[in-house]
Amino acid sequence: MLKRMKRPEKRPEKLETLIEELKAEGIVSDVETTKTSKATIFIDNAAAEEERGINLNFEECQVVFANLATVERLMEALDDPDDASLVLVDVKISHRVLDRLERSLSAIDEG
Repeated sequence: MLKRMKRPEKRPEKLETLIEELKAEGIVSDVETTKTSKATIFIDNAAAEEERGINLNFEECQVVFANLATVERLMEALDDPDDASLVLVDVKISHRVLDRLERSLSAIDEG
């Protein structure tokens, strides 16, 4: 029997707006990605258990994880969730940004 893939979580409108704004701002980013890089944000433990994450592609990762200010805006767009977690795949971010994310999220997997 084939295992059905879970559908991704619908992106909050505030997150869509933030990504559009950040792209328009032309932010210079030192986030290292490849075309296959991605991030998945799980808003809470239930979403993580059910594998219902919000997916970000490599271009989106470059802008939302660019610096401390963009990460602050990301957390605001997600309504500062208490038990959110993050999976990074082939995304290299600065130590300062990683430290900030670790303070805000319940778990980070740098797979």
